[in-house]
Amino acid sequence: MHQQTIEKLYALRLNAMAEAFQGQFDQPDLTALSFEERFALLVDRQHTAALNAALAQRLRRAGMRQDACLENLDLRTARGLDRATIQTLATGQWIRQHLNVLLIGPAGIGKSWICCALGNRAARDGFSVLYKRLSRLLDELAVARPARSPGTRADQPCPDPRAAD
Repeated sequence: MHQQTIEKLYALRLNAMAEAFQGQFDQPDLTALSFEERFALLVDRQHTAALNAALAQRLRRAGMRQDACLENLDLRTARGLDRATIQTLATGQWIRQHLNVLLIGPAGIGKSWICCALGNRAARDGFSVLYKRLSRLLDELAVARPARSPGTRADQPCPDPRAAD
């Protein structure tokens, strides 16, 4: 009966729950727990797996060039970074307030790394992230910009380029 239940969990794509259920048989001390407690452990395992998979997908889609994390930022290095500013950015409040962050400075001081670290933090907070270098972003925006006449408003539909004369 247990094997059938495990197979059904796999069929329902509840892989983490199936593995946790199978693992409960290897831990005899779990039999002392009530049904509700054991079931809660299974649900927690599946929930954690779903959250981890969603985070991994957000990070993969972001396309960040570096695995950077704000917790690994060395503020002792002389780069002119303010600890309070970095801690404020780490809260992600600037994203919730729809603000922008502009990183400027000489080459080689870690602007891209800090950008990736902020993106990583935002992804861990549940936000979708897209990493683009400014030159590539400007190129893509120029290509994507629809052909509009000077009097056309941005909220009007774009003319179909195949119908243009």
